[in-house]
Amino acid sequence: MTSRGLKHATLVFERVCAAPVERVFAAFANPAERASWGAPSETAAFVYDEVDFREGGVDVFRCGDKSNRNIAA
Repeated sequence: MTSRGLKHATLVFERVCAAPVERVFAAFANPAERASWGAPSETAAFVYDEVDFREGGVDVFRCGDKSNRNIAA
């Protein structure tokens, strides 16, 4: 079997928000608010099961069709 080299990289995304820093931070810290603008479409639901909004924290979430009771809360 031929060995293939792996390449690792860091992606950095930046966005400018026309809002006070406190308001943006509060929005990111609120899972219900993040879920409201996190879904990829109008027919999709985005549900957080666990939220740890600290440096190094991990979020656990589900995303899928709103009509699927396993996704929509």
